[in-house]
Amino acid sequence: MSAELFLRLSHIAMFVGAIIAAFGVFGTSHFGGIVAQEKQQKQDTQLSHIQNQLDKIITSEVETTTAEKTNILQSAENAETKYENQLKARYELGYALLYVDGTKWYYIPREMKYKIDWLTTKIISTSDTAVYFQTPTIVDSRVNIVISGNTVSFPRKEGTTRTIIKSGSLRMVVECLEASGDTTIMAVGITEQSDEPTK
Repeated sequence: MSAELFLRLSHIAMFVGAIIAAFGVFGTSHFGGIVAQEKQQKQDTQLSHIQNQLDKIITSEVETTTAEKTNILQSAENAETKYENQLKARYELGYALLYVDGTKWYYIPREMKYKIDWLTTKIISTSDTAVYFQTPTIVDSRVNIVISGNTVSFPRKEGTTRTIIKSGSLRMVVECLEASGDTTIMAVGITEQSDEPTK
């Protein structure tokens, strides 16, 4: 092969390389922007979901910061994950997560079908072994009955389940999902099932 042919081939290779490089720059810029936009939309959706959940947290603690609420929500939902299918099956009338930190309490309701006056809850004391608290009031609009909360001592032992309010077929049941340090995470469920879970 002559030097002239190699020179022509080199020019062709440079031309093809320049076209490929141009496509590379365009692709990186164009598709990189699309990927970044999709990531931002996903992040915005997640933040919107978190904010929506934070807005649903019920507490008497008026000075709770957004950061504290976010931590509470994440901790409660992590504890819920292990039991979520069981909770949905067991409490056909809904349940709420109850996060207790010392004498502070926070509820995260899950599709409750009864009116619950969560603000009637009162954490009296928390020890290494139990939470002593006043349960919330239930309003049964079907029969126009208000079921006042009870004061109960509930074990801080994961997996413990107790019926704390019973009125006819209606039951309010508490389950301990997690207990660590001063924090206890429970599920407070409403059911009309006749077989009460006890552990």
